[in-house]
Amino acid sequence: MQCSGSPDCSLLNRYPCSATTNTCGKCKDSFFGDEGDSNTACSSSISTSTKKRCPSDCSNNGVCVYISINTNNRISMCNTTDVSCYAECQCAAGFASSACEITTAQQQWSSDYRATMIGQIATVAKVTSNPSTNTVNGWVGNLVELGISSLSSLSLLV
Repeated sequence: MQCSGSPDCSLLNRYPCSATTNTCGKCKDSFFGDEGDSNTACSSSISTSTKKRCPSDCSNNGVCVYISINTNNRISMCNTTDVSCYAECQCAAGFASSACEITTAQQQWSSDYRATMIGQIATVAKVTSNPSTNTVNGWVGNLVELGISSLSSLSLLV
């Protein structure tokens, strides 16, 4: 996971970046704020005046919009304590991902790479007679990694 672009998560009262690219983890125990991974500050008291923020502030490649969980429509405001809405990046043309940090070309390359790797694993699995438990575990591990980290293959581009 790429976390070099995440802020100092301890200053935001959040756990370190680990699951979302360049984004801090959830609020530390006894702190309140945006649910899940975010780069917004968590506070020791519940406040309704702080608006939710998008991952990495959309990497300056998009705008942060608010979506109602009930209607799936855009709304004008979403506070950190409001569980009926969430913040989401609307990427500018040519950018993609939840934080708009990659180009659409990089996203396509990553998708093609994953499809190729999954196809190769499937081909090997079809022609392997009586694979060992370790072999099957290796295939499963590779498939899990391909599914979890859609951006892992992008490190080959940089």
